[in-house]
Amino acid sequence: MPFPANWLEELVIEWLELKGFAISTSVFVPANAGGRSSPDAVGAKRQEDGTLVIRHYEVAMHLIRGPTEMAKDYSKKFSREIEQAVRKRFGQIFGCEMSKKANYQKHIVCINVSENVCCEVKNKIQGVEIRRLADFVREDVLPAISEWRKLHTKVTQIPADKWLLHMIDWFQQSNLIPHK
Repeated sequence: MPFPANWLEELVIEWLELKGFAISTSVFVPANAGGRSSPDAVGAKRQEDGTLVIRHYEVAMHLIRGPTEMAKDYSKKFSREIEQAVRKRFGQIFGCEMSKKANYQKHIVCINVSENVCCEVKNKIQGVEIRRLADFVREDVLPAISEWRKLHTKVTQIPADKWLLHMIDWFQQSNLIPHK
């Protein structure tokens, strides 16, 4: 299994796992000239109503190139070929029919992005959600840790293999990250 390319990918993967998603970092799609591409992180989870949701995450430290170039780059990362490969991967786990009908969600998490780039990427890629790291941690990661702790008692620590989530939790418990 390939390893995440950076700590931001690792954070998204740990969060998806804590939320109960089956994750994969090994969906490969053939590219031109013998290369290959793959999504940074994908996860799938059966919802309470029985439907399947697939979340495809691309992560970046900074989206700093021009809006047109960034939209073009991310259109390739969320291409139909990549989506089909991801659906096929989760079809092996959840069944092909369920995977074909799954709610396929597209996400970008980055440390910094300009409003111009956000607008252009959102215009080019239907339904993509772009989150800055600070918002992702505040609105997704910290609530997931709180939910997990409620299910496993207040004193239970985050699983040790979720080292970034464990660190964020420790920062919050030590008041280095403010509580809501």
